[in-house]
Amino acid sequence: CAATPATAATSVVFYYNANTACGTTPLPAATTATTLTTSGATHRMVFKDAWLIEANAAPPPGAYPYWVGWDASDAAPAGATYGTHHGQGRSKQYVAFTTAPAKAVDSNGNSIWQMSSSAGTTLAGSSGSNLIDPANNLLIGSLTAGNSQCPGDTPAPVSQYTRFAPGFVGGGTSATSSKSWRD
Repeated sequence: CAATPATAATSVVFYYNANTACGTTPLPAATTATTLTTSGATHRMVFKDAWLIEANAAPPPGAYPYWVGWDASDAAPAGATYGTHHGQGRSKQYVAFTTAPAKAVDSNGNSIWQMSSSAGTTLAGSSGSNLIDPANNLLIGSLTAGNSQCPGDTPAPVSQYTRFAPGFVGGGTSATSSKSWRD
């Protein structure tokens, strides 16, 4: 999607979109869990493929949001990382990476973390989902690309997450850096 104020204004946030049973079926639209939403957001900044929007409303009662901090040091995690996402509109899914992510630059010049999954996989619609360093449970990246193969497939599924730190500093202005909005 285009990172514009108009796109931010039409954003819808779904809360509590989780399922206690394993499976690939999305939660039924009529369940209370998937009807907890807020609409509209304000565009704050964009830098390369990092986009920050701020929801126009607080989470509704019963949403139980999980707030996560961030690590802008750009230090590579010493080991495993994980992420959660809602690919293909499904309920919350988990992906684990047992090897430390490697710093790289993608074909568009974006600073990324690159690694192969060991449990779970990323799916279409997962873009923007989190990459967490379990050593401190802080956000270090957001998904930008990957293939939807299963762990153990050949070639191994590779995911690319935009590194959080470069977008935190960004272009140094409030329009191109998330630092002024997060600190």
